[in-house]
Amino acid sequence: MSLSEDEKSRLGEIEAHVRATDPGFVRRLDLALAHRRQGRTIVILWCLLFLGVSMLANGLTAAQGVISLGMLVAIIGGGLTIWSTVMVIRCRAWRSRPPH
Repeated sequence: MSLSEDEKSRLGEIEAHVRATDPGFVRRLDLALAHRRQGRTIVILWCLLFLGVSMLANGLTAAQGVISLGMLVAIIGGGLTIWSTVMVIRCRAWRSRPPH
């Protein structure tokens, strides 16, 4: 069911008023901007995942016992790997969800 011309003009007035009075609200509702931001976030998370795996591997290689700097780096790298993997999965699930 399409809108009448009167309803379209009234809706246009409301939209213009909201854009003029609250640009922050309009910016938060911009879906294209949200998807671009989400895409950048996924790229950053993939980079952090690579960094975490590298730290884990290098830390385990450099570890000279349970209490060493290499083991500390490996633990931090393992935590970063797990966190970034979970976040990538959550962000990809959010992007693939159909709009309501």
